Amino acid sequence: MDPVAALWGIPEADPRTTLLAVLVQGEVTAAAAGDVDAATVAHDAATRLFGMMRDTNATAAARAAHDAVGKLIRAMKRR
Repeated sequence: MDPVAALWGIPEADPRTTLLAVLVQGEVTAAAAGDVDAATVAHDAATRLFGMMRDTNATAAARAAHDAVGKLIRAMKRR
């Protein structure tokens, strides 16, 4: 199922998966733009949401992007 299916009103869509997709997209975009503060806020929120969800195939790509942004944030803060 589309990760943002809840936005389109699909009844069986999990809104947490949609929120996760939006948060991860936000953290990736903020990190790419060099906005460490915004990336950190989105990263922390996604971390908390991941804690409430089981890892599945539907969240695997989001988890990989989230982990990569975490490494990037740490590197950006060291500079």
